[in-house]
Amino acid sequence: MAAEPFPQDRAGQRAFPIILVSVAMLALLFNNQRGMRSPPMVWATWTVLIFGCLPMATGMVLDGWRQARARAYGLTALVVVLAPLVTVAWVPGGKAWLNGQPRLLLLAAAVSGGLMLLGVVHGRVDLRRWGVGLGDWRWWLPRTGVAVLGTFALVAVWFVVDPAMRGYYPSDPSARESIPGLLVYCAILGFYMVGWESFWRGSLLFGLARCWGPLAAILFGGLPFFLLHRGKPETEMVGSFVVGCLLSWFCWRGKSLWPGVILHAVLNLSVQVAGYGMM
Repeated sequence: MAAEPFPQDRAGQRAFPIILVSVAMLALLFNNQRGMRSPPMVWATWTVLIFGCLPMATGMVLDGWRQARARAYGLTALVVVLAPLVTVAWVPGGKAWLNGQPRLLLLAAAVSGGLMLLGVVHGRVDLRRWGVGLGDWRWWLPRTGVAVLGTFALVAVWFVVDPAMRGYYPSDPSARESIPGLLVYCAILGFYMVGWESFWRGSLLFGLARCWGPLAAILFGGLPFFLLHRGKPETEMVGSFVVGCLLSWFCWRGKSLWPGVILHAVLNLSVQVAGYGMM
């Protein structure tokens, strides 16, 4: 069953999606400010901050606004997240600072995550309404296992028929140099996917579905998800819209973002490994 919109009054229902869409636009703006030339651990942590911590902290403020503790934890988490983001995006020399301070970014992500956990425990905010819980795991877990096996088969065929995929992956120079470098990069990608999917299959999907219904939320998120795949092989970019919508439906049906994290991570890891094996 879909969660009830918050708040219940009409003005609140109008404001709720406006706030969510505004935060989504802010996250995309921060994403464009960073660029992709940073070390892998830096851009992975940056993604966790802008696509994971920022929208989730906003969601906690929205759902916990009437509770003093939840409001305080949520607002403090937002400050912790926004401080390094604003510094990097708009303070002169911020990007150079970013590349040399991955630990501080990790600290910001850890502190904001801890504050949100306190909001859940002490502020009684239910982040399951944003897809963070396990949801209907009896439904999605076995189906995710089948989809993982299908992903391996898909990637094998994909790399045989599309030379552009073989030329593009592994997507980072460090992953092309050695197997240890590949494994480290794959581990970083797994961390990256937690932040990435907590936005597309978490806060944006579940938040907008509470106001507009699941179909509108799935289609609304599908377009920017597709556009953010620009620069990748053509078959991957074209397929990203359909696959993204299907993945969103799967997570909505399972009431959890975690199948999205698992399947997207498996897909990314598979193309990295396949690309390395075919170099």
